[in-house]
Amino acid sequence: MSDIRDMEEIDRLSYLPESIIHDILSCLDTRVAIKTCVLSKTWNRRWIYSHCLSFDGQNFEKSPTAFRNFILHVLKHHNPSINVSRLRFSHSDLINQSVVDNVYEYAISHKIEELEVDFFSFPQNLLMCRSLKTLKLQQPCRLHNLVSPKYSLGFQFLKNLILYGVWIFDNDDKNSSHDLFSGCLNLENLELNKCFWVSNLKTFYISAPKLLKLIICDLSYNDMLVVSAPTLEYFEFSSLYPPIDLFIEKCPALEVKIYIEFDWNLEYYLQMMNIAERLSHANSLMISWNYFTGKIILSRETLGGEIKFVEFNEECDD
Repeated sequence: MSDIRDMEEIDRLSYLPESIIHDILSCLDTRVAIKTCVLSKTWNRRWIYSHCLSFDGQNFEKSPTAFRNFILHVLKHHNPSINVSRLRFSHSDLINQSVVDNVYEYAISHKIEELEVDFFSFPQNLLMCRSLKTLKLQQPCRLHNLVSPKYSLGFQFLKNLILYGVWIFDNDDKNSSHDLFSGCLNLENLELNKCFWVSNLKTFYISAPKLLKLIICDLSYNDMLVVSAPTLEYFEFSSLYPPIDLFIEKCPALEVKIYIEFDWNLEYYLQMMNIAERLSHANSLMISWNYFTGKIILSRETLGGEIKFVEFNEECDD
C-alpha cells in the first residue's frame, strides 16, 4: 500500500524535458499558464518560455484595469529570447490603443506567425510583417470602407486567412466591384465562414494569384461571386441556398464541391444546372443538395467526364 501511495505522489510532469513542459504551457491560456508558478519554486518562471500568448478580455470584463495590468505584466516578464509563434487577442476594447500597439510591437519583434483577433485595427508594420503567415478574424470584427486597393487587407506575406462571423462594409457607389483580398499576394488558403458583406456593389470579387484552397460557408453577398485564382485547386461552397451567380476562372487542377440545403423547386434546380455548366472546366465537380424528402447529388469525377445524377428519396427508402 505504501508503494502505491508513493507512486501516486510522484511529480511526473516536473521530470519531463523542459522543451516539452514549455510546449504544454504554450497550449494553455496564458492566464492559466502563469498560475502554475504557485506549484513550486521550479515552476515560478517556466511560463515565461511559452511560445504562444493569449490575452482574453472576457476574463477581465469587470476590471479593464486588471486586463491592462495583466498584459503589461506578461510583456514585461516574458522571456525576450523566445519567439511568439501564436497570439490570441480578444476584447481589446477594454483597453486603450497604446496597450494594443504595445502588444503588436512585441509580437512583430518576436516573429509572430499566427494571429487570432476579434477586431481590425492593425499598424502598418504588421501589414508588412514577413513572419506572419496565418490570420484569423472573428466576430464581432467589422471591416469598414475597404473600397480601394490602398484599403484592402494588405498582408503581403500572409498564407492563411480565416474570417468567421465578420461583417464587411463597402460603401462605394462608383465601383461595380471591389477586391478585398488584392493585397494578399502570397495567400494560399482562404476561408469565409458565416460572414456578411454589406455593400451597394453587386459583385463580391476574390482575386489571389497564389490561392490554392477556398472555402465559403454561409456567405451573405448581393448578386454575384467572382473568383479569379489561376492556381486554385480546391473550392468548397456550402449554404442554405444555391449561389446566386458564381463564376470561377479556369484553373488547370480544380476540385469543386457545393453543398446546399433548401426546399426543392424547379428554379433552384435550373440554377444549379447552370452553375454546373459554368464549372465545366473543373477537373472534378460535386453538387449535393438536401431538401425536405431527400437528397440529390450531381457529380463529375474527371474533366470532360459524364455528369452523374443521383436522387435519394427518404420516402422510397422507407
